[in-house]
Amino acid sequence: SEDEAKEAAKKFKLHNKIAYKTQRTPIDPVTKNAVIASVDCIYPQIDDACSAYILDNDTLINFEGLPENLQKTIDLSQVGGLDNVINRIREIIQIPINYPEYFSYFGIERPKGLLLYGPPGNGKSMIAKGLAKSLGSSFIEIDLTDALSKWVGGGEKLLKSKFKEAESYNEGVIFIDEIDSLAQIRTDKSEGHEVTLVGTLLSLMDGLKSNSKVFVIGATNRPDAIDPALRRPGRLDLEIEIPLPNLVAREDIINKYLKLDNNPTIGESIDCTFVKRLAELTSGYSGADIKALYREAAMTAIRKWLNISKDDG
Repeated sequence: SEDEAKEAAKKFKLHNKIAYKTQRTPIDPVTKNAVIASVDCIYPQIDDACSAYILDNDTLINFEGLPENLQKTIDLSQVGGLDNVINRIREIIQIPINYPEYFSYFGIERPKGLLLYGPPGNGKSMIAKGLAKSLGSSFIEIDLTDALSKWVGGGEKLLKSKFKEAESYNEGVIFIDEIDSLAQIRTDKSEGHEVTLVGTLLSLMDGLKSNSKVFVIGATNRPDAIDPALRRPGRLDLEIEIPLPNLVAREDIINKYLKLDNNPTIGESIDCTFVKRLAELTSGYSGADIKALYREAAMTAIRKWLNISKDDG
């Protein structure tokens, strides 16, 4: 992930005050066995590769062996108003991965999957990504645009490749957003490719070994549209509702955007009383709605200081 690469570079600078240009060294990120880092001095410029120089904030560390498109990671602390849900999900995923002996002691199998359901815009995707990062797991998202390919067998091939990729890591979290589109209820009127997709997904989940550290998270705002075979124990074992934020949750979300303690962009008149009043006025808002409200407020502030020319923009 991007954060992981930045942290690795930071540690390298911390433990190596002096280095040579193009110096190569192994680094161990959490989600990969090892990669090679090469040092590239940006400032001061050094032509002689044999000259040593001091590492500073302007020194660039290049990594070899990382994906071209690094994962975007989301810290769980950025998810507001869902502490109880997050703690419950942590227990569901973290205990089987970190303490498998407890499950062996009682002779039970760990859960294979989790279904997050609720209105759109309440942080289901953010929770899945944040959990993968907090557990040091590889986050693998299944893109529905590829899964619902017009080519025969394209979706089934994608599903198999994603599950195989997840099992190649020490720990992996597979996330399927809008899973109701991928695993619709099978009826006599269902198209052939829809039935095949659902069957492939069920087969792949059944094929996860009991000692596998792969966990599947599905998200939907239409749980009743998902095939019941996928929701039975042994597949998506657990279901957790992500509801619209209540008053306390909305206040928490607003505070995460405003950051009253240290934010020079916020006026002095904006205090805790204002935040509580705003939380009361936003009843029925989702987390995404509050984000949009904050963005519009920021755009309004920007418009006060910018005058766009009607002639040439």
